[in-house]
This record gives sequence, C-alpha cells and structure tokens, in this order.
Amino acid sequence: MRWTRAGTESLAAAAIAAIIYGGTLAPTVGAGDSGELVLAADSLGIAHPPGYPLWVLLARLVALVPIGEVAWRVNALSALLSAAAVGLFYLLATRVALPRLPAAVATAFFAASRRRPLPARAPDPALPGGRDGRVGVGPGAEA
Repeated sequence: MRWTRAGTESLAAAAIAAIIYGGTLAPTVGAGDSGELVLAADSLGIAHPPGYPLWVLLARLVALVPIGEVAWRVNALSALLSAAAVGLFYLLATRVALPRLPAAVATAFFAASRRRPLPARAPDPALPGGRDGRVGVGPGAEA
C-alpha cells in the first residue's frame, strides 16, 4: 500500500479537527448523556440503549490513565475519535472522485456539524402520526 496525497491531506484534516476539538474540550461532565456515558466508562457499566459497547470499552481504557479528571479523559477520547472521523471523511470524499476543494468544503461542514443519529425506531401504529406522534407525518398520514 502506497502513501497518497489524499492520505496526507486526510491526516492534516484530522489534525486540524483534533486541535479545534481539543481547544473546545469540556473539562468535566457536560450536558445531556455525558454524565451517564462517563459513569459507564469508569465503571464498565452499560449506558442506556444501545449501550455503545465499543466506545465504553475504549473509554474504560482511557479512564484508567491517571492524568486529570475521568470526564476530561473520556471527553478527550471522543474528540480524538471525532477528529479521526473527519480525516476518514476527507479520505472517503477524495476516493469517490470529488476534487480537493469540494472535498475540503464538505469535510469542513462535516467537522462543524452537530451529528445526531436518526432514531432507530419502528413506526408506532398507536400514535396518530406513526413514527413520532406528529399529526400529518409518517405512514398513513393524511395530506
């Protein structure tokens, strides 16, 4: 396997994202599920479904390192993994034959976005709107 220009650029994108994410790193437990996930990592417990087993195992290894607060270390792991995702995103964008500038712009948008996974729920037929209860949305909704 040979090293390519896209590989070097993807490492640069990951490094830039790591610097930005590291500069904005939460020093302790943040809002949302942060406390629950830090606790799951520190105690090797199970976070709420789906549980994130691989992340919990990696975070547990990071939590064992005796530097700073546990929450800071776990947040640093998340920043590092997110920066790696940015680098992989750029590499993928260049591999699907996007020119360098559009790939860089798409990567910048990806790096700056707030990634929210879509809910993995089946439609609930008991709700008037099907999936999420909003009337007029979902299977069988009337126009």
